[in-house]
Amino acid sequence: MKSATFTTECGEDLQLLIKLARKMGISARELTIDELEDIGVAAAISEGKTGELVDIDRFLKNLAKLRIF
Repeated sequence: MKSATFTTECGEDLQLLIKLARKMGISARELTIDELEDIGVAAAISEGKTGELVDIDRFLKNLAKLRIF
């Protein structure tokens, strides 16, 4: 499977691209904001994966420094 994304400020242009894709037999739909955020989070997780184990105490101390809790 191959995929592509299009980003535009013009909703009419995006709808035209979706209509053209469907006419060509390509599955296409507009993504919601939540779906776009999920894709961004997934990409960040994949980029940050190292395969190494993390020291939990050190990780929690660093989080505490950020005052997230």
